[in-house]
Amino acid sequence: MIAFYDLNVCPTSYDFLVFLVTAATRADRLGEDLKIGFVAAPTEDGFRAGKMPLEWKQGRMENLLIPSISFVGASWGSFKNIEDAQKYLENGESFFPDSFPETNAWSTYMLPALYKEIEASGGRMRTLDVPELDCMKEHPRPYITITLRTSRNAHRNSNMKAWTEFIEERVAAGANVVVIPDAENLCGEWHDAALDIRYRLALYADAEMNLMVSNGPGSLCLFSDAPLLMFNMLCPTRGGKGSASEEHLRKIGIPPGSQFSFTNPNQRITWSGDSIEEIRHHYEQSRV
Repeated sequence: MIAFYDLNVCPTSYDFLVFLVTAATRADRLGEDLKIGFVAAPTEDGFRAGKMPLEWKQGRMENLLIPSISFVGASWGSFKNIEDAQKYLENGESFFPDSFPETNAWSTYMLPALYKEIEASGGRMRTLDVPELDCMKEHPRPYITITLRTSRNAHRNSNMKAWTEFIEERVAAGANVVVIPDAENLCGEWHDAALDIRYRLALYADAEMNLMVSNGPGSLCLFSDAPLLMFNMLCPTRGGKGSASEEHLRKIGIPPGSQFSFTNPNQRITWSGDSIEEIRHHYEQSRV
């Protein structure tokens, strides 16, 4: 089965993991091997138009989208345009999304497409295979990870004052804390997992707990068995808007107060902000 990721519509972001897991769940149901086909956009750089710098788009393709394909054991290739991709289908191979070449966000990389495929698969979802890496020997167990967001859309970013205080408290208490900074707007010390998605998934999978505000890397936990505490989903103290608005969350099937239907009991949306008091409270609750 081939799954087309139309770069004229789809972003170079962690949203790709929703598409990847949806397509892999479909391929598993059909009993077929999965191939990912990246379809170039009809733009000068081959990506959808937008404000994101070209170097970010290229970096995300190289460091996020392409490496993550190995998490579901798939292969990949590319097409220069929609017409080129359509010709490939002349061999009668099954494909995803069903609407291709008329692709859109809701049929391709938004959560409702995944929910639909899980239902069709009898409640089963393909999860990510965690790589075995030698670098993991560097991390004494147990440890927790804290993923910081300091990127665009400041209302969704980590409360750096609160997270810095929490990190200092945990270190003073003798905990091993792995801090993963935002690769695109570095704040604090560097960690290789910020750019290496395979390393990042391995870290999350072996952690006692992974704490972060709502942002893309959380998908690595949600689509594996890695533990998760996610804060600032609605950005209640910073004027939730866009993807952090109640309207959007209801539209994609996560009304405030709910949890993703496919997660395990050790993966929780806190539905709180990320003040130091809220971080402490939910972390201590997770240890009970």
